[in-house]
Amino acid sequence: MTNQEADLLLDKYLAGQCTPEEARCVEEAYRKLADSADTAVDGRRMEQAKSTVRAYLRQHLDGKQKPVRRINPAWWWSAAAVILFSFLGVWFFAGNTDHRVASIDDIHPGGNRAMLTLADGRTVMLDETQSGIIVGEADIVYQDGSSKIAALSESVEGGGPMTLTLNTPRGGTYQLTLPDGSKVWLNAASTIRYPVRFGDRERTVELEGEAYFEVAKEEKRPFKVLSQDQEIRVLGTEFNVSAYGEDEDTKTTLVDGTVEVVARQEAVILKPGQQATYNKQGVTVQSVDAAPYTAWKDGHFHFRRTPLAEIMKQISRWYDVEVVYEQGVPLETFSGKVKRDVSLKGVLNIFQWSTIDVHLEGRALIVRSK
Repeated sequence: MTNQEADLLLDKYLAGQCTPEEARCVEEAYRKLADSADTAVDGRRMEQAKSTVRAYLRQHLDGKQKPVRRINPAWWWSAAAVILFSFLGVWFFAGNTDHRVASIDDIHPGGNRAMLTLADGRTVMLDETQSGIIVGEADIVYQDGSSKIAALSESVEGGGPMTLTLNTPRGGTYQLTLPDGSKVWLNAASTIRYPVRFGDRERTVELEGEAYFEVAKEEKRPFKVLSQDQEIRVLGTEFNVSAYGEDEDTKTTLVDGTVEVVARQEAVILKPGQQATYNKQGVTVQSVDAAPYTAWKDGHFHFRRTPLAEIMKQISRWYDVEVVYEQGVPLETFSGKVKRDVSLKGVLNIFQWSTIDVHLEGRALIVRSK
């Protein structure tokens, strides 16, 4: 692959015309550039960025399908974006470059914030210096074992089962270890309800919002997740569920093992790397890269040609801001990875080389196209 062919491939990627193999190679080249880049932005660094990406593409796609479009020189300003923000742990690029940076105030990122509701209605605001809780045999303790949160009993007054609720606000996340040893990571603005003890035949929890599950394997007691008129059945596996009430789609993304997704009397079996999407039209299954759907658990935003509207939903929940579109929702898509522990201003830097203008008014994030 010549330098000219590498340039053509980059332009083909921005147009969304790459094969999956070509797209993976372009994105891997970008990651390698981000890993090695510093913060200087000048002509010499831009040429080095070109050389780095070209060399990677020549090595990994030599003799493969050739792109057919002419390179847009402005693409290389996206390489400058990688160099500029790599020291923040950020790499990001979009399909155009004409933009003026808006002057905005700043908002701190979310953190470990959650409220636990006990069976008798009492609530406990959980410690923000802790990352999670464990439901044990007789009590609930913090993940590091430092202190007890509440004692447990098998039932509440009246003989009913003891049900607990863990709720995260906008800008909050928390971890939960269930009585069977299964682990749950709860994303912002989410709620999970679970019993103090699972029954002999099954293990059932209810979810509103988003959570990542790492289910302990028990062949005799299937694990069920109920959400948005959907039921997920598993024995032991890892998967992510996004079931926010305001979203049209409920998405179940399988990382490991096997799950059955049941909705409206329609059942599908997922294999690792597959995602089930449930909405008014029914259930569909597609193969996906699970990383963008699970990165939040490890402290990142990760987008892969993600529509702006979806990106803004994630930003809104994590930074507790309202997104206002002044001229309708722009159709741009973005790819990249940003740490979730940076401030809002740091995340909004990703739009510097796009046609999107963004500014903050109080806690309203105003979005408009140029």
